[in-house]
Amino acid sequence: MKQIISMFITLVIGLIVAYFASNLNKEFVDLRYTISEKIPTKYIESSTAETVQQLVVKNNGNIPAEKTQIKIKGEIVEYDILKNSVSDKVEEHYSNGHFEAIYPSLPPGAQFSYIFKTSGMGLTKSLIEITHNKGKGTEALSSDVVSTASKVGSFATLALVIFYVVLLVIQGRSIAIDRLESSGSYTGFYEYLSKSKPFYVSQEKWNSIRRKYIEKMSKVENFHLTDIEELESYKILNQDKPGYLSVDEWELLKEKTMKSLVDFMSYSIKTSSHFNNLSKYFTIKKPVHFPDNQWKEIAEDINNNFIVSRKLNERFYISSEEIIKELNVGMPNGMSPVHWANYKEYLLKRYYEIICRKILREWEPIVFLRDVDLSILEKEQQNSLNDLAYKIQLTNFDNISSIYEAEHFLKGEKPEWIKSEDLTKLVKRAEKYTDLENLITRYQSLLGALHNIANKIPLKEKPDDIIKDKEWNDIKELEHRTAAIAIEIEEDKAELEISKEETKKLKNKILQQLEIVNNILTEPNSIDRIEPYNNPFSKGNFENLQKISNLLNN
Repeated sequence: MKQIISMFITLVIGLIVAYFASNLNKEFVDLRYTISEKIPTKYIESSTAETVQQLVVKNNGNIPAEKTQIKIKGEIVEYDILKNSVSDKVEEHYSNGHFEAIYPSLPPGAQFSYIFKTSGMGLTKSLIEITHNKGKGTEALSSDVVSTASKVGSFATLALVIFYVVLLVIQGRSIAIDRLESSGSYTGFYEYLSKSKPFYVSQEKWNSIRRKYIEKMSKVENFHLTDIEELESYKILNQDKPGYLSVDEWELLKEKTMKSLVDFMSYSIKTSSHFNNLSKYFTIKKPVHFPDNQWKEIAEDINNNFIVSRKLNERFYISSEEIIKELNVGMPNGMSPVHWANYKEYLLKRYYEIICRKILREWEPIVFLRDVDLSILEKEQQNSLNDLAYKIQLTNFDNISSIYEAEHFLKGEKPEWIKSEDLTKLVKRAEKYTDLENLITRYQSLLGALHNIANKIPLKEKPDDIIKDKEWNDIKELEHRTAAIAIEIEEDKAELEISKEETKKLKNKILQQLEIVNNILTEPNSIDRIEPYNNPFSKGNFENLQKISNLLNN
């Protein structure tokens, strides 16, 4: 009977070993992802709420996941990727609320992550679909995640049920060992590893149980813990080797807790957006057993993410007052001076851009600049802003486009801010408008006087000071000569009535003379077309007509 039981036990154990060997040697892709909780950013009045979330995709299998495809339905404002390798080439597309990315290859144990800035309700797992060349990715915390330990326990429980009657002692021992192993999921580090080896567990099994417990320390239990120095992984790395651990166990524990701490800090610094949450990382002290070179990389990531997150928020929400306040506060405690110099340079550039935009919207930008602190800017930038404000205000002030505006400008008070050379130009332009108006009035008066002379209407007194005295005297002389010619014509007409025979000749002469006079009045240059043999005027009269023609031409 004992031999049969021994053979049966050997057979079952062989089957169990064969089962697990086939599962352990099987090639598979186990792609898992997590989507973080929504982290709200600032709000602007009448604007839609915006949040930041992180999507982490990790390959827990033993072969690479090829062509990992991510499809997301949601209103994504901005996104950024943290690749597994900087040389990985990722295809990304976003259009009309549909985001798609294809990651070329993800090795076993490797991961990549996206940081999404979304509007509206954010992203949920129902909006996310992840596939690869071997199937679909699943959420890391979904119900289909079964650990190796739980599979061992389930199969061991099934085996123990089979042997319950004949192997009561063995079953009890296995249950006790399983309970000891499973208690590691809720028992603290010190309490679990400081235990003495139970009498029913072999030394090899005991070492294996402890090693499994230590290996699970690489997993981050709570990504939402706010105080990093309270993390169990941080405390372990910041203490000396406990006496209840062997040298190998201590080295393995440092390795796993270091990975856990790195994963936690990598997640935290990439998902924090509030200034206080970001700045607190600068003051975290390096754990005693954390490598210096790796801690420098984390410090670099903290500084870079601080600047990236601030730029992301400030691109939409920052004001000039907030920049002044932040510059007055100065460099956050613990921040790298090099990164602070880069960030300060960015803030000053943003401040300059904001002031430029405000100047363009102001009607009186010079008045606006008096209340703006320009002392934080370089002298060249200050001069540039002052010059821009002056040119815009000068353009708004320079509205002289009519005689009314010209007279109003010449009579009104001149602004203090305008430069003397620009004021001189404006005065000259206004004076040109007034001079032009005077010329128009002057020539209208002269034209009216000539019209009266042509129609034998007596001229009145000189109308105003617009017409010069010499011009008025010439017009009066023209009037007298025209009147004299008219008298001569009347006398000639009287003489013609005395002699009927000469009437026709005189009539023709007079008509010809009148025609010439009329032509001269309407077209002064027509006198040059009169031939000597066709000149009805006497020499003196013809000379007078020439003078009239010259006067009219002038």
